[in-house]
Amino acid sequence: MSKVLELQQVAKNKLSLLALSKQLVTTTEAEKWEEFSLLNRQFVELYKNLVEQNPSSLNDIMTSLLEDSRQYHLNIQNALFSLSSEHLKDVANFKKLKTYIKES
Repeated sequence: MSKVLELQQVAKNKLSLLALSKQLVTTTEAEKWEEFSLLNRQFVELYKNLVEQNPSSLNDIMTSLLEDSRQYHLNIQNALFSLSSEHLKDVANFKKLKTYIKES
C-alpha cells in the first residue's frame, strides 16, 4: 500500500475511533448496555489496529478518547449505583413484607 493510502486509512480509522468513542458515551447515557458492549468490542478492535499501524497517530485524539472514557465510566458507575440503591430498597421492602406476613 502506498504511503498516501496508508495515511488516508489511518485518518479514516481515527475518525471511526472518535465516532465509536462518542457512541460509547451516548449508549451509557441511554443505558443501552447490549449496544454499549457491541460498540466497545468494535472500539477495542479498531484501537488495537491503529496502535499496530501507527501508534503515534493516536497522539492528537488521545485527550478526546480519555475524556470520553472518563465520561462513560462515570455513566456506568452511576447506573450501577442506581441499580444497587434500587436493589437495597427492594430488599428492605421484601423484609417489611415478610415481617407483615409473619405478624398476620
